Amino acid sequence: MCQPCKKTKFANESDALFYLDKLNKTSKRRVIPQGVYLCESCHCWHLTHWNMNDELFKSKEEVLRLKQVIKQRDDTIKVLNKAIIEFRIQPAARRKPKKR
Repeated sequence: MCQPCKKTKFANESDALFYLDKLNKTSKRRVIPQGVYLCESCHCWHLTHWNMNDELFKSKEEVLRLKQVIKQRDDTIKVLNKAIIEFRIQPAARRKPKKR
């Protein structure tokens, strides 16, 4: 099981980017975050000091995005499998179309 992140969490990318923009305009920090990323541990967005143009960072970000897509599809598959199982256990009489 993953340890919970202790970093500031943002629910979505746009909130993280909004805060990043605000920091870049007003922060007195020595090191100012350069970008945002989706965290694999907590599935929230965080700020990072990494250079967003770095190809390795972009690849990692794409892997995380694809993992999120896979999770969503797995959830859909579970729902569909449950529906199939429920359909199979219905009495046969309910499933047959009525003859006229």
